[in-house]
Amino acid sequence: MSILPIKRMFFWDVDYFDCELRLHQPQPIAAIGSGRLLAELGSMQECLGPRKRILKSSKNPELERINKDNSVGVTIIRPLRGLDDRLEDSLTSSFTQTHSPIQVLFVLQDEKDPSIEIANKVSSNFPNIESSIVIAKRCALNPKVSNMISGFKEAKYDMVWVCDSNVVAESEFLSLALDCFANAPGKVGAVHQMIWASQFNSFGGLLESVFINTTHARMYLALNFSQIGSCLMGKSNVYSISDLEKLGGISSVANYMAEDNVIGQKLWSTGKRHRMTPILAATSVNGLSLFDYWSRRLRWIRTRKYNVTAATLFEPLTECFLNGAIASYSLEYLFNLQPLPVFLTHVIVWFSFDLVFYLRQRAQVSESINRGSFTPLQFLVGWFFRELLALPIWLSAIVGNSVSWRGINYILNTDGTINSFSEL
Repeated sequence: MSILPIKRMFFWDVDYFDCELRLHQPQPIAAIGSGRLLAELGSMQECLGPRKRILKSSKNPELERINKDNSVGVTIIRPLRGLDDRLEDSLTSSFTQTHSPIQVLFVLQDEKDPSIEIANKVSSNFPNIESSIVIAKRCALNPKVSNMISGFKEAKYDMVWVCDSNVVAESEFLSLALDCFANAPGKVGAVHQMIWASQFNSFGGLLESVFINTTHARMYLALNFSQIGSCLMGKSNVYSISDLEKLGGISSVANYMAEDNVIGQKLWSTGKRHRMTPILAATSVNGLSLFDYWSRRLRWIRTRKYNVTAATLFEPLTECFLNGAIASYSLEYLFNLQPLPVFLTHVIVWFSFDLVFYLRQRAQVSESINRGSFTPLQFLVGWFFRELLALPIWLSAIVGNSVSWRGINYILNTDGTINSFSEL
């Protein structure tokens, strides 16, 4: 099988691996082991070297040829509820995809939802593209899955792109996603993309933006690059309805809080792998309070502890301050080194690499979807308080089993399902 040139990718250097990578090619996983700092130091030259902008399909003749030959239809499903920030931009990005044919479905549960007006406005700007609004019946404890079930029933095509209402995608995404399937027939279960927090106007939004663009992005890239298991965030996913039907269908994840994780695990269990496109999508975190940020992290951790228990239990050891404290006192015990200078050096180096990682990643985000970035002082403040709050949030999350999402309280079972909910 011929393979297009593969770009090097380090999870701290946002030169994303292309979907032409051999699915079963051995992957280096040293970066995920205990030597994280050594791995970072080893990558310094790559991080600080000249930035290599990822190639877009329009600049790559071979990719462009593949895109023109790929006429697979795709149904784009946009679950809606309320007025998210940049909602019009998000919905418009569904219609501006370079791939065709497409069908766009806006799915929601309330006929009086204010997002309907925005959806109608956007649809009217693209009269030549098939689109419709679907009113979903509440048939799952997870409201997003209720929307997806109704969307799947109305889907014209087998291939679906499920994209959250607060995600702004570049116009090439769908073409690149389908290339991933076309270049490895029968070996790809889902295609997804990295998310970039592009905008904030509050302290909670600052913390969330720092988290998404550093800690979360770093680990997400590492896990997907190593291919040691399924790691799929449901913000923007492309997969086949028929593939999922063979595994119980979308209804089989109706009562899971992390339906994206379960879908990813199901597809992974068949031997098919996930692929990530080399372009990012943007999401806005405007208007988040500190309480909102705390609640989001609480929900993520409590959900993960029932899906990936071992990884969640060890999660604090991947955070800067606790990691540094353990290392400092270990070095004092082993080599009689003063812990404070070691700890401060550790924090400075860790912060420096997070900053480099952020800057490298920001350089990959198209100006057409990006909306603002940190000043150096904002990044420093956001980074410090995010790290400071990491352990308290984890401790709070690990002892509870209730979460709040989109105005609803949920109780989680140990298998990740929801056994009750109440409207706030």
